[in-house]
Amino acid sequence: MKPITAKLLASLSTKEKPELMAPLAAAMNEFFPQYDITTEKRQEHFLAQALHEADGFRTLQEYASGNAYDTRTDLGNTAAKDGDGRKYKGRGIFQTTGRTNYAAAGKVMGLNLIANPTLLATPRYAVWSACIYWQSRKLNALADADNVKLITKKINGGYNGLADRIKYLEKCRAAIIEDAKPTGLINAGSQPAQIKMLQQALTDRNYPVGKVDGKWGRMTRDAVMSFKADNFLDVTDPSLALADVMLAGPKVIPTRVNATVADLREEGSTTVATGDKLKIAGVGGTVMAAGSSALGQFEEVSGYWSRLKWAWEPFSDTFGWIFTNPFIFVLPIGIIAFYYGGKMQQKRLEEYKAGKTQ
Repeated sequence: MKPITAKLLASLSTKEKPELMAPLAAAMNEFFPQYDITTEKRQEHFLAQALHEADGFRTLQEYASGNAYDTRTDLGNTAAKDGDGRKYKGRGIFQTTGRTNYAAAGKVMGLNLIANPTLLATPRYAVWSACIYWQSRKLNALADADNVKLITKKINGGYNGLADRIKYLEKCRAAIIEDAKPTGLINAGSQPAQIKMLQQALTDRNYPVGKVDGKWGRMTRDAVMSFKADNFLDVTDPSLALADVMLAGPKVIPTRVNATVADLREEGSTTVATGDKLKIAGVGGTVMAAGSSALGQFEEVSGYWSRLKWAWEPFSDTFGWIFTNPFIFVLPIGIIAFYYGGKMQQKRLEEYKAGKTQ
């Protein structure tokens, strides 16, 4: 999650109160992770609804007196005209209204909002109550589906101000994208979100980085160096500007479907070379063991076996050659080395054909 800033919130409205921006941003950064409002889509939809409900972050309570809700028993207020409407008027980012909703929010927060309802008009509790409501109505799923109309109905009870909410959503979307753009060079010390954007841009242009995860690993570093070399950039500097990648076309990858291990060997693949060595070692070891076996088929390999021969002579007469024959021991090792060397080469070839390696 990229932190919400006061600058970002201020850019979303021309009506905002400047003194509210910093505390609202701080509260969002505190509670968004707790309520999983961490993707760009979820933040965009939350902010769009908040901007409409809070009049562009100009107020954290409704302008009306609340007297109209005084006898609204469906909101938990008493049937008598005793001031419940004014006391529990709409407050908070999403205008929490009525005794029942105040009590529910207070229970989650561990606060007595029935006795202290104006707390919801302070930035921290205004955001917290909105996050509680957002989660209780399962609005993250609707944000993921980009369903602004149904989110509006869940928050408003109808579609009042839908056009205004959609305008705010478009503005939030543009502002968050702009705010997320990295500036300058990206390298191992950059923010994960910046590295992730660079990784995706490189991947889209046929420079594989492995998993696009915001981590500056070996494959990301190699992809950066490969891109810089192909585009005549300074390869002594491990940093890369996203703008350079965005302006570049995709890397042309030669047809690989008919590639062979021999092709990789000609290109100097270290994996293939290692596999060759293992195969040679396997064959060589087997041949040497066979030769040794032919020279000393029935000789004991050490004085140890000679000293103990009396104890196992009956068995030795029949099976002793197995223990003194180097061929028996070296053959499986040679086979394993040869097999493993071939598997290494085959795996490398499959990765090459799939475009996962250069």
